[in-house]
Amino acid sequence: MPEKEKPFTPSLSGVKLELNREAGRFVNETVMLERLREIKYRYEGEPLDEDVFFPMLLKYAGEETLISGVPMLIVGEMRQYAADKKENFRALAAGYVPLVIDAMLDDPKARLRARLFLRDALNG
Repeated sequence: MPEKEKPFTPSLSGVKLELNREAGRFVNETVMLERLREIKYRYEGEPLDEDVFFPMLLKYAGEETLISGVPMLIVGEMRQYAADKKENFRALAAGYVPLVIDAMLDDPKARLRARLFLRDALNG
């Protein structure tokens, strides 16, 4: 009698790798600009400079990207934006990046995944 094959059981690392490969699409430029302008969060420092920071993000409008890379993309642009400012970068990023993720992505699942990647990156 032939031996039964065991069904494939994915490993935890394999599942995480699969999640890291999930792609999403940024909203179009008009929608993104409108959503970025609606961001109301403001910590002790200055609000985001619409004339400088927003164009740094708008260049990605409509593009497809890996969801796992969205937080790093935003943080990278924010770091460049804040380089000459005397603001607490960590507070700036922690306060604004989740809101910018929501402004740039339309799909609720993609937003949630990007926020989870951000949380994991911030918490180590």
